[in-house]
Amino acid sequence: MTWTPTPTQIVARRWPIAELHDHAALAALLDVDQGELAWFADVRSLEQRCPEPLRHYRWTTLPRPHGCGWLPRPNRG
Repeated sequence: MTWTPTPTQIVARRWPIAELHDHAALAALLDVDQGELAWFADVRSLEQRCPEPLRHYRWTTLPRPHGCGWLPRPNRG
């Protein structure tokens, strides 16, 4: 299976940020290849089916006035 990035466009910027025209530019900024970027983005939804030690994040629910929110925490193994 090959992951092909699709072009993105920033509509409005509130803060001074680097302009990234596509996923390849994001991968270059993060110093990872596009396969690693796809792995961290979990484009294949593998995190839902893998054992806990392989997950990138652990999620905690937070009570909110109109429902709940999710707080991601990096999984440090």
